Amino acid sequence: MLYQVTGTPGQGKTLNTIKFVNESKQFKDRPIYYFGIKDLDESFGWVELTEEEAFNWPELPSGSVIIFDEAYNVFPVRHASKKPPEHVKKLATHRHQGMDIILINQKISGQVDPFIKGLINEHHHYDRIFGSSAVNRFVWARCCDNPNSPSERKTANTVLCKLDKKYFGKYHSADQHTHTTQYPKGRIALLLGAIVLCIGMVYYTYVQLSPQPPTAPNQQQFNEGFADPASSPATVKDPADLTYAESYTPELEGMPWTAPVYRDVMQPVTYPKPNCVKWSDHDRPESTDKMKGCHCFSQQGTRMNVNEMLCKAIVAGGFFDVTKPDPDQESREGYRRSSRNDSEPSQGQLAAQEYRRRHPQTFFLNDRTRYRNLKSGQ
Repeated sequence: MLYQVTGTPGQGKTLNTIKFVNESKQFKDRPIYYFGIKDLDESFGWVELTEEEAFNWPELPSGSVIIFDEAYNVFPVRHASKKPPEHVKKLATHRHQGMDIILINQKISGQVDPFIKGLINEHHHYDRIFGSSAVNRFVWARCCDNPNSPSERKTANTVLCKLDKKYFGKYHSADQHTHTTQYPKGRIALLLGAIVLCIGMVYYTYVQLSPQPPTAPNQQQFNEGFADPASSPATVKDPADLTYAESYTPELEGMPWTAPVYRDVMQPVTYPKPNCVKWSDHDRPESTDKMKGCHCFSQQGTRMNVNEMLCKAIVAGGFFDVTKPDPDQESREGYRRSSRNDSEPSQGQLAAQEYRRRHPQTFFLNDRTRYRNLKSGQ
């Protein structure tokens, strides 16, 4: 067979060829000749050829195994107008003598006689991975013009092997110990970017598929309904950093009690509880023309800035007071209302009474009977 071995300098093509011939059963007990391998260890028992003997290789014994390292020295490129030399043409019939010939070059095109290309039975190409001891061996059952092509490598039989250290020092190689592991920065950056992207996609998918805790949007909208836009808190400064004039300057314009000097005495002890009233045209007296729609008042009788939709919802369904304990909780804690307390008006009634006191001409829905009686003169 005619073998072609290729690879750029330092890829381990000579070392792996020596190992291939030395360890393969097909070459056992056969005469082995070589040309171009410097200082090969005599323990192999191989015979080195002179330049003249190399050109006269057809005269070697039948069944010989012949290795030509840097084969372009024996089979150089020939001009197309010239005929191939005799020792080149003999490669076409080397099998008649039972010979196996191995040619070692960096590449095929531009280095050896083109006559050889069509005679190659097996092509081995070696490529070290980032200059490490790991080597990819690509094998084709033909001559591969471009062994570095990704598409060509897909058609090859790929074997991952290592540079066998036991063959170090068995021959002279200028490239054997000059190549160090080198990782291409562009590929590393691309690999790291791909890893980060994968991690990000996994995390995003995990977050999207994970069950989310309830956010209670209705409760948030409910609370926002009571918010007074004019009462949004301003930036609070350290009292020690305020001047005398600043300490008496209201934080909310038009509300002097919001001055920093009153901060300690203005701590809240309760919160505004909505008591809402909805008017309709047929129930509303003429004196309440300004009281249209639905309005809410606090337990102190003050008007609350509650949107009409929420106001109607409270009128229809009531307001849940989170600060008010359940009846069974009151019982467990020993809080029982006395008969006097049971007769006390509710917060809503107090709010309505306070509003009536301030607006004597305004009537609530509960005053329908009184209003009808007033109209009838009773």
